[in-house]
Amino acid sequence: MRGSLAINWAERGHIPGRVLNRGIRLLLRRRQRSLPPADCELRADAEQAFVAHTNAAPSAPMLHSANEEHHEMPAAFFDLVLGDCRRYKCGFWESETTTLDAAEAAALSTRGRLWRQRHRDLVDALADVLQSLRGALLTTAGSNGGLVTISSNDLRRRIDMRVLWNVFAFQAGWFACVLGAANESPWLGVIAVVVLIVLHALLAQKPSDELRLIGSAALIGFVWETVLVNTGWLVYSSESPVAGLAPVWIVALWANFATTLNLSLHWLKGRWVLAAILGAIGGPLSYFAGAKLGGAMFTNPSAAALSLAVGWAILMPMPVIIATRYDGMTSDNVPRFLILKRV
Repeated sequence: MRGSLAINWAERGHIPGRVLNRGIRLLLRRRQRSLPPADCELRADAEQAFVAHTNAAPSAPMLHSANEEHHEMPAAFFDLVLGDCRRYKCGFWESETTTLDAAEAAALSTRGRLWRQRHRDLVDALADVLQSLRGALLTTAGSNGGLVTISSNDLRRRIDMRVLWNVFAFQAGWFACVLGAANESPWLGVIAVVVLIVLHALLAQKPSDELRLIGSAALIGFVWETVLVNTGWLVYSSESPVAGLAPVWIVALWANFATTLNLSLHWLKGRWVLAAILGAIGGPLSYFAGAKLGGAMFTNPSAAALSLAVGWAILMPMPVIIATRYDGMTSDNVPRFLILKRV
């Protein structure tokens, strides 16, 4: 108990330097006396016992405390001990590598190349699916000036298809952003979301309204995520190049989420309390799911969960209200590439 109190006082700077130095020397002398005598066999036995004890012990016995102490370090400290990329994990030291900055850059390049090779088939398959769906949704072959003439029932089926496409596209964008960030390739998710937004705009009756909605949601997300980053309770993988700001890929997730507000989540309009409840439940669940996939890490899970629940309960109705003003996907209207003919 007294030892813990002394260590706590020393860490807080309450003990004068001279007294602290004397205490350190005293502890070192005690440690020296506890070591085996100058006997090779006894020292070898002690070393083997230490190795066995280390192998049996957990690799991180106080993980929660280690995370808290780590994130108490000021950003200026990491400016001194890390390279330009601020990479914690490792560097790739080749024979010609001479600096930490070069080792970090080589590690990022090698990791990205290996990830692309490993997931090339998945990316190609996703591209084929997107292309097929785009062709199915935007078919324009016909005899009326290149436009299709469809019946009311066909239109309803086409609108249902748009909702199914919207659900699929949102999930694809979410996984692309989270897995890309977890594998240090955040650009992959950002590019995927940009492609999905372009396809979403092509489906819209009023693309400008949809883009205004997406931009507004992205701005709300940028402000909220920046606040979260600065609390220190949540640390994102593939952090922003600018310290203290939300990473681009998480803002892209907000833009991706906005594409659902006038399609698969249009039923939330006018139901602000329901939107708040959905945000309070679904928001934290989404973050914890992303953390399980390696997209983020919680340094204080309880505080983070509470802040996410309260924050999303307040924020969720805001984009829904904006979607009421900017609705470019109104089901009463037919997309511009379709002509409705009653049959």
